[in-house]
Amino acid sequence: MRFSARLSFRALLGRASVLAILAPLSGCDVPTEIPLFDVRWVIPIDSTSIPVSDLLPANVAVSGGNFQLTVAPVGLTQTLGALCPACIPLDGFSVPTPPFNVSYQNGGTLPTDVVSATLVSGSISLAIQNNLGFDPIRPAVGNPGTMTITIHDIDAAGPVIGQVVLDGATTAIPNGALTTVPVALVPGTVSPTFVAVIDLDTPMGDTNVLIDISASLDITATPGAILVSSATLDVDGRAVGFPETTLDVGTIDADIVSRILSGALIVDVQNPFGVAISVLVEIGAPGIVTLQRTLDIGSGPTSSVVLNYTGAEFQSFLGQPGVFFRGNGAVNSPGVPATVTATQEVVIETSLDLTLEIGG
Repeated sequence: MRFSARLSFRALLGRASVLAILAPLSGCDVPTEIPLFDVRWVIPIDSTSIPVSDLLPANVAVSGGNFQLTVAPVGLTQTLGALCPACIPLDGFSVPTPPFNVSYQNGGTLPTDVVSATLVSGSISLAIQNNLGFDPIRPAVGNPGTMTITIHDIDAAGPVIGQVVLDGATTAIPNGALTTVPVALVPGTVSPTFVAVIDLDTPMGDTNVLIDISASLDITATPGAILVSSATLDVDGRAVGFPETTLDVGTIDADIVSRILSGALIVDVQNPFGVAISVLVEIGAPGIVTLQRTLDIGSGPTSSVVLNYTGAEFQSFLGQPGVFFRGNGAVNSPGVPATVTATQEVVIETSLDLTLEIGG
């Protein structure tokens, strides 16, 4: 941060001298000393910000103009005995597989603290490892079955956000092989939970196979790059801050510094996050006491806060080299989530408002 204004102390003294010269011309007594008067000096400081990345939980990251979510895989494993109850008494025999029709499911979640998100694009990769001893959608020639994989938002009764149908007439799930199938996701608003539902319709087989009810069909649903344009997040207590910067105050004349009576740090804030934030603001330098004030940022889109300091506190760092300015704190928003986009940030514009005594 750098000051963009300077005070001309000599100019102020010059003004006082002119007043002294003009006094006799007005018939008044000439004062023996330059009169005392107070001068207000407002010094703008470069703006700083709290980035949206401070609000993001684990497994949510900024990716261009969007957020990218990393979502854990969901496993859907079933044994032949669970898929085909009619196969249980046939365990260990080599016979044609009985027909069966079954539906099963398992759920997953978006990253922790994501309340909802606006999906832009995404996909899920299905890795199907078939160890049943036969192809469940091609158990007989000319009599294909189907496997339908449906991704629902919220729960199994929720909106469909992705689906693929594997038809045995055109697709195979070979025994002993890994079959990979992509599922594109439908853009729109999604909740923090989703459910993958497998509907398997297997007709009667026409070839003898060894029935092993402990054999399994393993399906792993792995979400790929999930991009969302906005996310609603539970951010209460999330640590935030603005980076440490250097105040260019080392060149301020010592005579000016000695005349500071009081002042304040005026902080103007633009807050697009809609949640309150409390930040401990620190000003200091090597060898001097660090000054601390609490900056409470309201949840409104704009706010202004005045942090008051004594003249002695300002005199402790103005005119000194290596003065730092930083802030660290946390979101204070119990029960109120923040809806954010990847380009947002809290903008903090700051200025020093000083009162100096001139004359004497």
